[in-house]
Amino acid sequence: MIDTTPSRCAKGPHPAWGAVILALYVVAMAVALVQGAYQPLFLGLGFRGGQGIDFYCVPKAFINLWHGKSAFDTWLPPLYGPHATWFVLHPAVAVVVGGSLAWLPPYGAYGVFAALSLGLLILSATLVAAHATTAWQRMLIYGALITSPITYWFLFVGNVHGLVVLASALLFVGFHEMRANARRPALGMAPTIKIGCGLLLSLLTKPLLVLIAPALLIVPRTRRVTLWALAAYAAVSAAFMWVPWLNPQGVGTARLIELAVSPSWVKAHLNIYLNHFVLVPEMRDNAMHWLHMVAQSGNQWDHAQIFSLPVMLNGIVGRLPSLQWFALLPVGLSLLLVRRNPDAQARGLIWLLVLALATHFLAYAIAWEYQYIQLQLVAAVFLCFAGQGWRRTITLAALALLYLPTPYCLWATDALNATSLLLMRATRVVPALVVAAVAFDGFIRDGQELRLTN
Repeated sequence: MIDTTPSRCAKGPHPAWGAVILALYVVAMAVALVQGAYQPLFLGLGFRGGQGIDFYCVPKAFINLWHGKSAFDTWLPPLYGPHATWFVLHPAVAVVVGGSLAWLPPYGAYGVFAALSLGLLILSATLVAAHATTAWQRMLIYGALITSPITYWFLFVGNVHGLVVLASALLFVGFHEMRANARRPALGMAPTIKIGCGLLLSLLTKPLLVLIAPALLIVPRTRRVTLWALAAYAAVSAAFMWVPWLNPQGVGTARLIELAVSPSWVKAHLNIYLNHFVLVPEMRDNAMHWLHMVAQSGNQWDHAQIFSLPVMLNGIVGRLPSLQWFALLPVGLSLLLVRRNPDAQARGLIWLLVLALATHFLAYAIAWEYQYIQLQLVAAVFLCFAGQGWRRTITLAALALLYLPTPYCLWATDALNATSLLLMRATRVVPALVVAAVAFDGFIRDGQELRLTN
């Protein structure tokens, strides 16, 4: 429930109007989703399949396991739903998420999942808003995660990225509460518990947040819970690797060792795009969740719905630059936390998490538009935790572009060219560049405009 109680000195419109606007926006999104609407704000469905395309592979993965087949054999007949991208999530997602929804008909399961995904965004906003100081600030935090075309597209394709957003929110709030020594932590969870749960949740879905694990191990207050999270992740992953009914088409430990020491072979033979979506035996092993990150590294694909710095630069200079070192910045910078005091360490963890979320779009060639919803969380965090200062102003100004649709409607889908693709990608990539630069500077200079609240 959104608290709209205004502060005593509040002036202007009552915050309840903000809640009404948010509710109307949610209703409008729901109606549009039921209608399957996507034009004119998004490219035609022929460019990346149809509604729910990222969701249907998840129940299908569970159905496969139930029948003794690989969770990764997405297109094994009979299909679940009209279309699907390849399942490459942690296999635990197949059991927990897929198993919960596979008993429903495909479109009904997608509808339930879309509602749950919206709920994850609201829960993420609730975590951050627990430390807001005014009712209107709370409204803006909820709005930051809900009122964007990116939110609609995220719900439309049905991706599980909402779990990554929730994991990031748990970490952000946990770091903030560590330095604030909050007497009333959000959701009644201790800060370190939030941090451990957030890290584990990310590792068991998309391991984006593993990049700040070294920093968490360096900081004494987060070291123990990080070790517990990593141990739990290792145990669950081991079960999905060596328990036969969880990995029914595994290729065996000896073959996996061969693959681990042969990255060039993995890139040449286990790339789903180079294989034209045909799976070889190794691609049916659960280890493919980890191997596909190697297989697709450096992959060049100038897809119209890919919004990454490498692909944008490829459109300018005609070659795909290797920028994966961006992803290692949070790892390298974590060493600077050693000599900082506890408050500065917690503040530094916030900057590193912002940096990790932003550099995702600078380091990896394949980054889809819906993934920018993680930067909407950054906007919510800056609205709540950042006091006045140039970093806050520049960051929020850049992130404002995320609340405008990319200008697909200016071009017909069959008339896209290098110039139009550059302009569209810039509306997403430029904010990521700005956020990364601000976070890097904030960490190096120990930017202290991150205010304290209880």
